[in-house]
Amino acid sequence: MKFPWLIWMNSYNPKDVQIVEFIEENLLSGPLKGMTIHWDDLLRLALLIFAFGFAIFEKVYEADCHGYAKWRKFAERPHETIKDFKYDEKGGPLRV
Repeated sequence: MKFPWLIWMNSYNPKDVQIVEFIEENLLSGPLKGMTIHWDDLLRLALLIFAFGFAIFEKVYEADCHGYAKWRKFAERPHETIKDFKYDEKGGPLRV
């Protein structure tokens, strides 16, 4: 059984409706209108964090015909290609 993903809007204000429609089309519509990967597949890859301890994705953006920035894809970085993690002086992640 497939679960239908929904984006909840704050109100029915026309601007809120427009924002929700933009996000739904970008994230949930799949390769035909949105990202190059289906949302369900992205979540499956992200859940590999529980098996490997980390899951890394490169965020790739593109501009649509109205000039809005949209997610094109979250490109998976396979676990076997990650060699090291670098941290800043406060212990936060710096780079991979």
